[in-house]
Amino acid sequence: MKANDLKRFMKKNNFSQKFLALVVGRSPRQIRHWLHEKNEIPQAVALLLIAYDENQLEAKWLAKAIKKLNPQAAKGL
Repeated sequence: MKANDLKRFMKKNNFSQKFLALVVGRSPRQIRHWLHEKNEIPQAVALLLIAYDENQLEAKWLAKAIKKLNPQAAKGL
């Protein structure tokens, strides 16, 4: 996954940088680095986003898993 793919994913699925950071367990700064090609997007992150984009993961399941893993950060879900 390249920066342009990530931008398309975010636009299509209405993901903000802050929300994407929460979903993948990274900082918003790291997301900006991916978007500006300062760092490569990890394969595990790309696979998660592809699965979500292909409807292999439901939004409810993803939100529940995020809350389970990081309840403090997920309060806004």
